[in-house]
Amino acid sequence: MRKFLFSIITVCLNDRAALDRTYQSVNRQSFGAFEWIVIDGKSEDGTVSFLNELKEPWVQWRSETDNGLYDAMNKGIELAEGGYLLFLNAGDELAAANVLERLADIINANIWPDLLYGDSFERTADDKLLYKKSNPHRRIWYGMFTHHQSIFYKRSTVGSLRYRLEYPICSDYAFTGEVLYRSANVIRLPFALSIFAQGGLSSRSFHPGERDYWRIKRDVLHHSLVSRIATSCAHHGMRIVRNCMPSIYRWLRFRVAKPGGTQS
Repeated sequence: MRKFLFSIITVCLNDRAALDRTYQSVNRQSFGAFEWIVIDGKSEDGTVSFLNELKEPWVQWRSETDNGLYDAMNKGIELAEGGYLLFLNAGDELAAANVLERLADIINANIWPDLLYGDSFERTADDKLLYKKSNPHRRIWYGMFTHHQSIFYKRSTVGSLRYRLEYPICSDYAFTGEVLYRSANVIRLPFALSIFAQGGLSSRSFHPGERDYWRIKRDVLHHSLVSRIATSCAHHGMRIVRNCMPSIYRWLRFRVAKPGGTQS
């Protein structure tokens, strides 16, 4: 039997305030059988002092140099003892105080599924919450079907899989696709699991991200050339809508969240 049901892995670098936001979110959870693993890239902004002050037995951390975001995530996997892995970067939050409790009930009722995922909130620069529904996981051929922060991976299904460092922008896409290929039981949940701070690496690096997507679809997911061309064109079209017609894009992808975290 595992000591923890969940291992929440957070990577950070010189972002102490954002890390504190994630800590507060994890600390308020009503379910206690989890661990929080922080992999810090040798920050110099007071992050290490902050971590040193944490005395909760469910916190463990390392501060050392790494080879980037996904290398740090791999270090977190190596330390994880929980039955399920969740990756919350510094600044990301669980959507509510009972998220882990709800997940625990669902996991036990469904004989430990291989992967669970749900909807997300996106926090804008002006601190508004936008509700973003997940897509069916069978749409992995198009791209990530929900935010990485709203996916719980069964540790035994992940096995020896790790984030591939040759994809510096979209390794989460390759990792999720590989886990899905191993998954017999996948559950899509009709509620939000995480709050994601807009402006992540993939959204800031569109063209390098598209190159990663192309290579992952070819080398990991083994999609045909025609499929890769079609999805690349669709991504570019959505990018044009997002940049040139933001109100239409927002209407298509989001719903404004009401106070208390519900969607309108």
